[in-house]
Amino acid sequence: MRTAESILYRTLPLPSAPRQTIRLENSQEGFVLCADGEIRMILPGETYLPDPTGDRGIVTVQSSASVRCVAGAGMIPLDQNRFLDGWVSFSCRILSPRRFIVRCAEELARRRSAEDILSEYMRKYITAVSVRTGKAFSAVNSSCLRRMIRQEIRQDTENILLDIGWQLTKLKLEYLKIG
Repeated sequence: MRTAESILYRTLPLPSAPRQTIRLENSQEGFVLCADGEIRMILPGETYLPDPTGDRGIVTVQSSASVRCVAGAGMIPLDQNRFLDGWVSFSCRILSPRRFIVRCAEELARRRSAEDILSEYMRKYITAVSVRTGKAFSAVNSSCLRRMIRQEIRQDTENILLDIGWQLTKLKLEYLKIG
């Protein structure tokens, strides 16, 4: 399940090039990234004539976009003696293309894939959960701490992804080691 065809960033032609209209399919939404930071929406089925002097690029999103990713964090210090290594696999589908574009416009303009963006987002989240839980419960044994971190990751992942416009469809904590 890849987003290569379902979320696509294109730069616009140079101002000296002939202007061509962009027509979206009925299953696509488009977002124009303007030079001034504004994001304009193009609705499914609409035609848009880009302004090469005021538009940086356009992102098109298929309404059925979905991804499968992995994200991990390693060697996270929990206290003076222990560290954490771990990774998750997850699947999600686009729920709010506009929210994703608004939150991640710069990454998309740098041609980062949705998978890369979501993996990085989840890596930061897993690291934050591990550090927070490790500090709060540093006195407990490793198996108890592992259980707490697993529970915390499962509890909040859906909300974390919703925050950037994606709906979690599957989550599996593949590996978690406290050493």
